Amino acid sequence: MKRLADDRTKIDSLSVTVAAPNKSGHQLDMGSLVIEITNGRIRAYVVDGTTESWRLADFDGVHRTKTTHLVS
Repeated sequence: MKRLADDRTKIDSLSVTVAAPNKSGHQLDMGSLVIEITNGRIRAYVVDGTTESWRLADFDGVHRTKTTHLVS
């Protein structure tokens, strides 16, 4: 990511996957949320101890996919 930010290289696709929030009090949702961003540039890359942060800019598209896997 640092190299991409330093070089200002445009990337074809970047996917970020996070656990879905569990909003139900009766069932556990083991699903996830995937956000795919296309044709973007990494900006403002910073590492602070064990935390890595960055922003994506100049992108063409965003696609969101949510999966749900309920466990009762």
